[in-house]
Amino acid sequence: MNKRGKAILGSGSLRLIFILVVTAAVIFFSYGRVDNASASKNTKADSTAQAEKDSSAAQREVNAVPVEITEVRRGVVNDYILQNATVDTEEGAEVYSRLVGVIVGLNVEEGDRVAQGSVLCSLEDDAYRLAHDKAKVAYDKQRADFKRYQDMYDKQLTSAEQFEQARFNLEQARIDWERADLDLKHTRITAPIDGVVTSRLVRLGERVTTSEPLFRIVDMEEKITVVHLPEREIGRVKVGQTVYLGTDNFPDSRFEGRVKRISPAVDAATGTFKVTVGVSDPETRLRPGMFVSVKMVTETHTNALLIPKAAVVYENGSPYAFIVEQDTLARRVRLERGFSDEDYVEILSQINETDRVVVVGQNGLKDEARIKVVAGLLKES
Repeated sequence: MNKRGKAILGSGSLRLIFILVVTAAVIFFSYGRVDNASASKNTKADSTAQAEKDSSAAQREVNAVPVEITEVRRGVVNDYILQNATVDTEEGAEVYSRLVGVIVGLNVEEGDRVAQGSVLCSLEDDAYRLAHDKAKVAYDKQRADFKRYQDMYDKQLTSAEQFEQARFNLEQARIDWERADLDLKHTRITAPIDGVVTSRLVRLGERVTTSEPLFRIVDMEEKITVVHLPEREIGRVKVGQTVYLGTDNFPDSRFEGRVKRISPAVDAATGTFKVTVGVSDPETRLRPGMFVSVKMVTETHTNALLIPKAAVVYENGSPYAFIVEQDTLARRVRLERGFSDEDYVEILSQINETDRVVVVGQNGLKDEARIKVVAGLLKES
């Protein structure tokens, strides 16, 4: 091959190499655009799926019912009989005058504490004092006469009949004097018991008789309340049973008592029997006449499974509650109840000790409803 041929061959080889390089570059950039387009499409698809997922979650969040929940717990619950009554005292007395007269002295007012025998008021006593003195003189005379007749009888200077008449006259004079002395004492009207004056029904200068009460005194230390229960309850009540009392006057306080007496008879007219409850009130806050609610405990369960009464909903008269599952779902269960009190209900089946129940927002919930817990206890992760 001559020099011209080598030159042509060299030029052709260079051109071929150049074409191959350009072709490779075109193919490379073409595939790059395809891959970028594919990657862009995949990224857009992923973004759309995530957006749909987020939208679905957000929709569920919007549709979830906000609720408050609490734990099921174990505790003490009582079965009881509930009645209303009034506070009374075991001892109380209305004070009357035993004489007719005018009030000339008042020594006590309502609310005063008095001791047995202390003078509450006084009557005008001039006439009674004169009668007392006259009877005393007559008695002294008869006593002297009797002594003289006794000396004469011992010396057989008088008959037995005259001596017995002198004895009779002395005894009659003694009785008259003691009656006059008693009337004079009765002009001072005294307290028959220890206690507190709850009513003063007379005024100074008023004329009183023996038929109208002047004062009322009660012993505030020993309070009672009396309830009348239906005869069907007679087998559930026993002496010594615990009783709890409440009153609107002290809404945050509970007073304790015990069944003190049970009447053995049933009133045929009302079909009830009488139960007397002794009430403990060491701070003397309860007053006679106050209205109280009386809860008489008849049986106690000490390890009962309890849920708040607020958690119970009713449908066609049947009780239900909503149990929380995974913090997002409320499952409705029908309840079998035991005892209940003001705040809690004993549950005998369908609910476990580890469950949590909806206490606010449950009205209107449906079974398997989505919920959002806004207050209460969430499960620890």
